[in-house]
This record gives sequence, C-alpha cells and structure tokens, in this order.
Amino acid sequence: MDLRAWIERRPVTIGLLVFLMLWYGLELVVVRVAGEPAALWWFYWQPFVVSPGVVLSPISHDVHGLGHLAANAAMLLVVGGYAEPHLDRGELLVILLGLGWLSFVFANLVAAAFGTPWSLAGLSADLLALASYVALRRRRVVFEANVGGLRTSRRWQWILVTTLLLFVPAVPVFEVAFDHPTNVGHVMGVVLGCAYFVLQDGVLGPRRSRG
Repeated sequence: MDLRAWIERRPVTIGLLVFLMLWYGLELVVVRVAGEPAALWWFYWQPFVVSPGVVLSPISHDVHGLGHLAANAAMLLVVGGYAEPHLDRGELLVILLGLGWLSFVFANLVAAAFGTPWSLAGLSADLLALASYVALRRRRVVFEANVGGLRTSRRWQWILVTTLLLFVPAVPVFEVAFDHPTNVGHVMGVVLGCAYFVLQDGVLGPRRSRG
C-alpha cells in the first residue's frame, strides 16, 4: 500500500487527528495553569452549566490520561480512514461534528430526565455515528461475497464493513446490559448515525458512493 497516496485521500481524517492531538495539549496546559475546574468549564459539557464546553466537548478528551484520546484516535484512523474516500468531505464533517454534538444534547436530555446528568467530553459518540452510517452505506460490500464471489482486492473492506455491521448494534446492547450508568452518549451516536442514513437513503433518496 502506498502510504502517501492513502494519506492524500484522507485530508479530513488526518487533519482532525492532528488537531485532536494539539487540542489535547491545550487542555493539559489549561489544567496545569488554571486547574482542573477551569478545564472542565472550558472543555466539558457539564449539567446545567452554560460554558464553552457546551460547544467544545465533542473535540475534547479526559485530561486524566491518554487512554481516552488514544482509543478515539485509533477508531478515527480506522473508521474515518475507510469512510472518507466514499463520502463528501462536508458530509463527513456533518456526521463527525454535527451528529456528535447532537448526541451530547440528546444524551444529557435523557440523562436529566432520569435525574442523572453527567459531564461529557470526547469524540466517541461522533465516531459511533460515523461507524453506523458508513456501515449501512457500504453494506453492499458484504453482499458482494454472496453474488459472484468477492474480489481479493476488496476482501479487507468486506472484513471491516462486516465488523462494523456487527459492532454497531452491539454497542447499545453492551451499554444497557453492562455499563452502569449506561453511557447514553454512545447509544445516541449509534441511533443518530442510523437515523441520518435513513434520512439520506430513504427520505432524500439513495446516495451514490464516491467509490
């Protein structure tokens, strides 16, 4: 695989990855200079608090360790790296940032309705929305294996899309069954990604893939 060509076809994914690293550095600077409460105010969606975190939380991550950022960065490379060549760049940003932010809104509304709102930050809901959408958009790759066989050059796509189609519905099941309290943000990301697909493919008509 030509790494340079791979990167050139994914400017949004790579650019967002670099941006997240730099942004996380800024978060750590704010923690060190102004303290954790100030960082929470700036970067986290906090219940019943009007702050920049309302807008900035989807691109911010846990300041207590690199695990949160590293997991989302890896998922961004895999899901975004696969999705970007097949989507318009504007659409990719709408899903990653727009649906991600909406998942935060709906998650807190649901959590507040049950009396358990919490502070939120991170790109995971955004990435789950993208994973849901791209898995449904690219589902035909899976069915190619059952119609005339699967070309060797697309086998890795079949593996990835099949994994996403299995992984996406497993997220709400896992969250409800094993995570206490349930991370409604993750569930909302999956739901909104599927809803966006239905809107685009059903209400607005089938979308043509870029490749």
